[in-house]
Amino acid sequence: MENRSNLKVERYKDPKSFFSVVKEFLSANEAENNLFLGLLDRLQSNPNHYGSEDPFMLTISNNDKLGGIALMTPPYNLIISKLTNEEVEAVVNFIHQEKVHVPGLTGLVDEVNHFRKLLKEKVGVDSKVFMNERIYELTELTPPKYPKGEFRLAQDDDLELLKVWARQFAIDAKMPQHEIESISKRFSQKITSNSVGVWTENGTLKSMAAFDGKTPKGIRVGYVFTPKELRGQGYGSAVTASITEYLLNNGNEYCFLFTDLSNPTSNSIYKKIGYREVCDINMIEFLHQDS
Repeated sequence: MENRSNLKVERYKDPKSFFSVVKEFLSANEAENNLFLGLLDRLQSNPNHYGSEDPFMLTISNNDKLGGIALMTPPYNLIISKLTNEEVEAVVNFIHQEKVHVPGLTGLVDEVNHFRKLLKEKVGVDSKVFMNERIYELTELTPPKYPKGEFRLAQDDDLELLKVWARQFAIDAKMPQHEIESISKRFSQKITSNSVGVWTENGTLKSMAAFDGKTPKGIRVGYVFTPKELRGQGYGSAVTASITEYLLNNGNEYCFLFTDLSNPTSNSIYKKIGYREVCDINMIEFLHQDS
């Protein structure tokens, strides 16, 4: 699809081919683009890892120079990279003309706001901000004051409790209902793949964190959760710092985090142990989809 000013939007069907085109572009800002890189790491080995529908993948080029990308793994949001206003408009036009169903949008604040404005003007689609998030990056850990207890990877015997915690995490994080319902299966797979860590005291689980989304030089930490009755005792800091240290000691140069900006406690915790702010992103829900 051609657009004015030599803009070209191209759709890809094969994640491997898509990744070969966008890898250098995404890796130039690995922290900002860690979500794209993590998703494509999975999609190259299994295009339907996130759902039965094939992924939707676009490049936006200007005079044959790659300017940005868009990626969607239905039923999840469309994700857009850093784009100019003109490039955002090209994506909106493509989605409208090709009648692509988009449930929501995730991206940098300015890009998301322009996308929302254009979609409202062109096709009358209303939207609302679902969550304001911030991406953090860590290269060197600042250890916190650890509470009593120790860190270890989760085991099969922990699964039933961690499934309850994971579901509560998903509810607290206002995840879509389909993701809340699938969280138990996802955590079973995470424990099997040794990608969940826990803080324990005298054999009792106090807090958890997990990791996913491998990038060329880093990995994303997530699902940090402490039950309400145990909060304020340092367990969240301890498990986050411990799983970060574990990942840095096992071949990763960086660790990344997404945080909800409405939770000042977690944002403060992450900064104290060495995570630095990279950029802010918005998650948008579309209220009506006419195309």
